[in-house]
Amino acid sequence: MPDHTCIPAAAAPYEPAIFNTAAYAQLHADRYPTPPLRCIRRIPGDPTTRGTFQAIQIGPGHYASPACAPHGGFDIAADTDLEAFIETVEAALHQAGAHTLDIVQPPFCHAPTEGPRALALLCRRGYVVTRQELNQSIPVDARPFLELGAYATRKRAARAVRLGVATTRLEPARHRAAYDVLVLNRAKKGRTLSMSFAGVAAMAEAFPDRVHLFGATQGGALIAAAITVAVTSRILYVHAWGERPGAEPASPVTLLARHIHGFAAERGFTLLDLGISSERGVVDPGLHAFKASLGATPSLKLWLRKTLA
Repeated sequence: MPDHTCIPAAAAPYEPAIFNTAAYAQLHADRYPTPPLRCIRRIPGDPTTRGTFQAIQIGPGHYASPACAPHGGFDIAADTDLEAFIETVEAALHQAGAHTLDIVQPPFCHAPTEGPRALALLCRRGYVVTRQELNQSIPVDARPFLELGAYATRKRAARAVRLGVATTRLEPARHRAAYDVLVLNRAKKGRTLSMSFAGVAAMAEAFPDRVHLFGATQGGALIAAAITVAVTSRILYVHAWGERPGAEPASPVTLLARHIHGFAAERGFTLLDLGISSERGVVDPGLHAFKASLGATPSLKLWLRKTLA
């Protein structure tokens, strides 16, 4: 795996997103003919990483960051010189024969100040937006979950409790059953999950403290499930959730959302990222309304491309 150590950076607290770690890239290494190009940023004499970038070649001279993840791009400490890091990364890509770079930025909710600033810099350096999606997220603080959303959410939660719905974090032995519920949920809409069960299992094995599955049961049967990933120690991301077809009247996902929010609060997360609510820029009204009823607020998630000189 190429590993380019970049120019010095000012010391700053830094924690890379799970998707920008070498261990995550290794999970998907066998999908591509060449190893990932990985750039890191360090202070001389200090082994601590202050910034990370990794990309994979998806075609001749065409690199993407990430390859198989919700987002990638230039992942650095907030007070680090982003432009200098970009210059070093682009030089490494040029040396590798790259002519095109695609990146997926984290949603702005992950970094409300740094995200827009980074976008302005990237656009000035020739990156153009090729796709935009609406993302939704919920803050995690001292407020109880049911106080964050609409009255309809409290009604759905109360009805689910009356109908005997219970929620829990699932042990690995039940992960397959949870995944199967999500497969059925997507199938009723003519969709598929973006990750195979083998991929979910491999990620859970590689990151047992960062991948968490949850389930909702009724009468002992699993009727809804969720897959979540700790992007950092601050952000918990809902990769997928949904109910088994026919379970909609019980509103099990509402109770799952409450359980996951409580779990996030207990673990010290400050943001629950519910993912995108649009497809190729077209908002799904029902999905958007459901997340909004839970107390979620919108932000943008952007795809960018640059033609490298």
